[in-house]
Amino acid sequence: MAKCGGGYQMTLSWIPAKDGYLPERAVEAGNGVYVCRAKHNDEMIPGRLLPQNGRAYIPHGGLELPKEKYEVLCNTSVQCHKR
Repeated sequence: MAKCGGGYQMTLSWIPAKDGYLPERAVEAGNGVYVCRAKHNDEMIPGRLLPQNGRAYIPHGGLELPKEKYEVLCNTSVQCHKR
């Protein structure tokens, strides 16, 4: 992570996953809910992943649609450690 103003800058990547799989260093939105996106009608729509339910959920047409295949937003920064 690099210091950027009053906060930190991270490298983020979308990691493909399915069936509730939670990749390492996934970005948590809070309370066990993770940031994800899934394809619906040829569009990538942001949503939430609840690993314990085995599904991601995206909003569409006033409904919340479950998705088995999705991408999870993960911190993919290289970790540096001082010796």
